[in-house]
Amino acid sequence: MTRPFRFSLQRILDIRRQQEEKAQMELAQAENRLKSRQQEAEALSNELQRAGTELAAKPQLTPDELWMWRSYKERILLEMRSAERELQELETKVNECRREALEQSKERRKLEKLRENKALEHKHTEERKEQQVLDEMATLRYTKRFV
Repeated sequence: MTRPFRFSLQRILDIRRQQEEKAQMELAQAENRLKSRQQEAEALSNELQRAGTELAAKPQLTPDELWMWRSYKERILLEMRSAERELQELETKVNECRREALEQSKERRKLEKLRENKALEHKHTEERKEQQVLDEMATLRYTKRFV
């Protein structure tokens, strides 16, 4: 009867799987934040275009309206520059998370490959032991028959 295979590093493999899942979740969160911020930046750009179109449609502007327009435009441009910086930071974060998720995946795959190799080695060892027992039994039966 063969004994079941027991991987001595199973606990570590489980921990690696958890770490990989965590890294993948962090990556997904970072990608969601990036996408959300990209949409906000696009909305700012669209708002600036819409306001510029409305301003151009007016036949005549008062100095107060022109001053308000310039202030509004400056504020939106400032927000757009801030959004650009934040987008760059978020893209960097996404790349870092992607690298971390990839690294965790590699570590898990290494352990899984080791586990597979050890299981195969265990199987072969058990088969050899079983074959030795069968050979001994056959030899004993053979010798009893002719003795």
